[in-house]
Amino acid sequence: MEYLVNKEEQSRIREAIGAFEKKSSAEIVTVIAKQSDTYLFIPTLWAAIGALVLPWLYAGVSDGMTQTEINLMQLIVFALLAVLGQIKPIKMLLIPSYVKKKRSANRARDKFLELLGEDVHNDGFVMLYVSEAEKYVEILTDAIVAQKVDNALWSESIENFVKRVKEGNIAQGYLETIEKATELLIELFPETKDDKDSLPNHLILI
Repeated sequence: MEYLVNKEEQSRIREAIGAFEKKSSAEIVTVIAKQSDTYLFIPTLWAAIGALVLPWLYAGVSDGMTQTEINLMQLIVFALLAVLGQIKPIKMLLIPSYVKKKRSANRARDKFLELLGEDVHNDGFVMLYVSEAEKYVEILTDAIVAQKVDNALWSESIENFVKRVKEGNIAQGYLETIEKATELLIELFPETKDDKDSLPNHLILI
């Protein structure tokens, strides 16, 4: 499975996180998903609606046809639309934006909670999440970071990150956000002698 962040860019992201974590006890984790959900139901629903409606929109075509022939035509239309609806660019156009946002947010939170459970020293944790298909970006922080860094301070980073993702320059979005996170966190979470790097520095592909 190919992602829009190549091996060289992944290496740069890993190095940027490593450089940050040499100076801070906090953890930055980067996660990328091809898409946050399979979205099987909605394209299938559109195919079913199309199969029901199209034969009747072209009344002249169905004139003189038996009910069995109409049903067969509907089945063919449904099959064609169902197949087309699974082609990713078409599928993503069929999915309402609020559904894509909600599914992406849920996937991000699920991954965040999974990683938070692996953060053994629990001294500040930030996750940068991107879902390629939905062009969705989210920055999630644990309670420790949230207490010291107002969420509003992340807003500019999110806006810039979304812009980079829409441009197709996801790696640059990660690097710029890591740089901003460094500015916000390094003084609040200085390196400690017993600091342990319990979470991966590499880009997590899901």
